Amino acid sequence: MSAIKYAIDRTMLSIPKDVLDLAFMRKSSLFKIQTTIERQIEELVIDPIVMVDINLVGGITMVINIDNCSVSYYELNYTNRNVIVNVPYDLTNNKKILNALSITSNQVNDSLYNVTTNQLLNQGYNKLANDSHIGQAAVYSNLEIIGPNTILVHDNVTILSNGYLRVLVENNKNLNNIQPASYPAFSKMVTLAVKAFIYNKLVIELDKGALYYGHDINKIGDIISDYSDSLEDYEEYVKEKWAKISFMNDNVSYSRFIQGMINPNI
Repeated sequence: MSAIKYAIDRTMLSIPKDVLDLAFMRKSSLFKIQTTIERQIEELVIDPIVMVDINLVGGITMVINIDNCSVSYYELNYTNRNVIVNVPYDLTNNKKILNALSITSNQVNDSLYNVTTNQLLNQGYNKLANDSHIGQAAVYSNLEIIGPNTILVHDNVTILSNGYLRVLVENNKNLNNIQPASYPAFSKMVTLAVKAFIYNKLVIELDKGALYYGHDINKIGDIISDYSDSLEDYEEYVKEKWAKISFMNDNVSYSRFIQGMINPNI
């Protein structure tokens, strides 16, 4: 079971079906559109709202060989040379780069060490590159996303080669990068988002007495009114809770954090 299906199933258990019908199925019924509540939740809430927000606070860290990217240099002034790095989409598995974390350029002998996108091979890379007998490492962290998978390096750069780029890319569309242990947390976030959507969609109609189809308006009104704080709760949950969970689901960054805690010299 995927994280999205789990979240939709749990949300439908948390919200009465009559309320879900009013929010997601009434227009479809009027125009005889073949759809389901599950489909509507995914199209109207998860894709345009939840997925956007979780990509803003987290994603998947990737390590990319800088030599496989397109690198162009330009003179900002007489003393500062900047660099633009364009990362082909096939290197990010067709994902959009959300944040450029750092670039490490190493003047090392290729026969001694080759940078790859394999995180296990890269774990000791900085230590190796800083060895005075092998080469010198330069780390650039003043980076800016200026276009689709295009990064501007603001630091004064001499040359970028034999190194790697660390970036944060968007989550997989089906969220298979989320561990099952995090499914309940994700489902809570989706439920809050759905409740916020329902409140904003129906509260005015409720006030006008425009809800119909034989529903108990008083009871449904009480339920919808209880969702008035859902948007605030959702935004706080994304920022305070999901950001931490997302970080722990990012294997590369979390492993790097644990290694730093255990051995700061790595």
